[in-house]
Amino acid sequence: MLFRSRFALEQSNAVTAVSQYLADETHLVFGVRKEVEVVHNFVDVDRFKPNGRKPWTERPDQERLLVHASNFRPVKRVADVVRAFAAIVRQVPARLCLIGDGPDREHALAVAADLGVQDRVEHLGMQDQLETLLPNADLFLSASETESFGLSMLEAMSCGVPCVSTQVGGVAEVLGDTGRLVPFANPEAMAQAALPLLQNVDQHAKLSVAARQRAVDHFATERIVARYEQIYARIVG
Repeated sequence: MLFRSRFALEQSNAVTAVSQYLADETHLVFGVRKEVEVVHNFVDVDRFKPNGRKPWTERPDQERLLVHASNFRPVKRVADVVRAFAAIVRQVPARLCLIGDGPDREHALAVAADLGVQDRVEHLGMQDQLETLLPNADLFLSASETESFGLSMLEAMSCGVPCVSTQVGGVAEVLGDTGRLVPFANPEAMAQAALPLLQNVDQHAKLSVAARQRAVDHFATERIVARYEQIYARIVG
């Protein structure tokens, strides 16, 4: 299988990867000598956009809303998101919204119960219209063991939602300086990185604008599609 994959890659007219991390992994795992061009994933910035939600200082309960969206596989480490949230909610009023479904759902909810935050954690299951949910969030949390890119975080950024994530895979390429990166398997570090953004409304507002702008400037559909068109034109020309 490895040989066939390497042969197919080497014989291709062009090979692309959604992040530099994935391009490097392609060279490492398959031993490919061929250039792997990085063309990032894209986001529909007209669909995923801020909704003008007021900052928590102007809400009656001043409650912050934290969100995680994934397929709840073990690699996503959703229980670590819950553990980080449990530390956060001890410092600021907050709720955690879990979007998606998968094999680790029950484990994550059990951890919430063990930590006494089950009444602050809501599981919404699979949702087809994330663009109606993400703009309501104040922060997106990701505790993944690895990520080739981090599309859910990009969608959150496009909605003006800053992200706090483990420093794995291609996540840093997505977030740039608009979010916070923390060590893997360290929920306490995730909480400590998130809290300043949930306590300082000016700092949060600055990152919110920066996250939206980065999504528009670097990952908008038209920009990424144009990159693919350039590659196709080069091949057929």
